[in-house]
Amino acid sequence: MRILYVCDATLPSTAANSVPVMKMCRAFAALGHEVTLLAKSVSRGTDLHAHYGVDQTFAIVGADRRH
Repeated sequence: MRILYVCDATLPSTAANSVPVMKMCRAFAALGHEVTLLAKSVSRGTDLHAHYGVDQTFAIVGADRRH
């Protein structure tokens, strides 16, 4: 199944709610789904998967299209 997970956050974030978002996307991907995380904004040059300690098993896209 293809999943588009939408969150109203800027990544990386100092808010704690960004951690479960990343972990949920990782869990869906681990179950074999094709996952894309659509965030409000993502910082350029930041390895978000490494920042949150999750495998690079899903795509991360910023709605602002900078990433």
